Amino acid sequence: MLTKNLMSFVAAALLIGTIFVQGASAGEGAQCKSKSKKCPSMGNHMKTCCIMKKAGMCGTVKSGKAVTIFAPTDAAWEKMPKAKREALMKDHKKLHKVLAYHIVPRKITKDDLQTMRSAKTTEGEFVMINNKDGTILVDGAILQGDGDKYKNATIYEIDEVLMPERGK
Repeated sequence: MLTKNLMSFVAAALLIGTIFVQGASAGEGAQCKSKSKKCPSMGNHMKTCCIMKKAGMCGTVKSGKAVTIFAPTDAAWEKMPKAKREALMKDHKKLHKVLAYHIVPRKITKDDLQTMRSAKTTEGEFVMINNKDGTILVDGAILQGDGDKYKNATIYEIDEVLMPERGK
């Protein structure tokens, strides 16, 4: 499970946009560094933060409006076939759509997730939410931990990259 300090940094990176990308392909071995010396390692979500910055998505979560982010781990990005991941990184419009599908424009608590069946994303489609014997699934991705809550965001770690239109 992620520590509060690590999640604080992920939230800060997403909410104030302090991450920048080095290298052409944010999902493929790129190194992201913080402009702030106060930020610890990004740990399990380095690729997600780098990719969101590459796609110009930081403004979506910097707005101050309540959001819930289903953040894929680095391992989740690595699960995606390399050719598909590389093609996604080159297609800015599709990348933006995929990332927007990970953000719900309201706060969702862990208790809410226990009974919810779906949630509309900033991409416009709904993610399906299921509770299978206490394990929360978001479009089939396993939600890990209780999520970390911030002033305007709740961030949940998931083990897969979600695809709009069920991967079509």
